Amino acid sequence: MPDKFLTVDFCCNDGGNGAFRGCFDGIQVENSKSDILEGDCLMFDAELVPSLEFEDKAIVVDGVRYPKRGRTSGVGNWCWDSVQMTVGDIKALLRQLRESGWWFDDCEEFAELEDVIGELCE
Repeated sequence: MPDKFLTVDFCCNDGGNGAFRGCFDGIQVENSKSDILEGDCLMFDAELVPSLEFEDKAIVVDGVRYPKRGRTSGVGNWCWDSVQMTVGDIKALLRQLRESGWWFDDCEEFAELEDVIGELCE
């Protein structure tokens, strides 16, 4: 069975002009079934803004490389860019963010978020 890909949106562009900032301060994971995280559901301290690089076949978050497919700029509005990632890579990215101090506004526990992502792939 092939890997399941979901869309991951990064709030990584300047709100004033839409230019890429090299970091992000919001993330949303979604697919055609439903939104998992909406808007600012994944929050963090302003001092914990992770760096973000887009490569041809990967994103790099604070030096950690994650495979991805494609990139779409200006998703919803010009502050957001999106990529496609496997569920396993999304979980690893969210774990990295959680361990660095991000917290989930809509999920009491990180395990609950992992369960939600898993349910979309069953």
